[in-house]
Amino acid sequence: MRAPTARRGGGMILAMILLSLLAAATVAFVGIFSQLFESTRLENARLPTLYLAEGGLARARWALARDESYQGEQLELGAGLAAISVETVPEDSRARDIEVVAWEGSAKRAHTRLHVRVQLSEGLPGVLTWRED
Repeated sequence: MRAPTARRGGGMILAMILLSLLAAATVAFVGIFSQLFESTRLENARLPTLYLAEGGLARARWALARDESYQGEQLELGAGLAAISVETVPEDSRARDIEVVAWEGSAKRAHTRLHVRVQLSEGLPGVLTWRED
């Protein structure tokens, strides 16, 4: 018969500590990856609205090249909607501020807003500034 020693169960304690650390690391990785997936999902939802907004901007520049008094419109582009507004810049009668807000689908949750200043010229107006919200 063996005599009892003070080292009984030491391996079990070490195994429990290692399992606890492994579980904590797994929880941390799951949290990081779920944030990454959510970020990717939101970006994928926003990308089509960026294309819609850029299409609305192209339409506004084309319309301004044809008619300098163009003030905007609402366009249905595929499954999306682009609202275009054009205002004359008070300091420069040849400059226009264009705002395009684009939504995809009926939910209107994912949207893109472009603020663009253009300078009227021969042909398409030239882009002076561009800001995306």
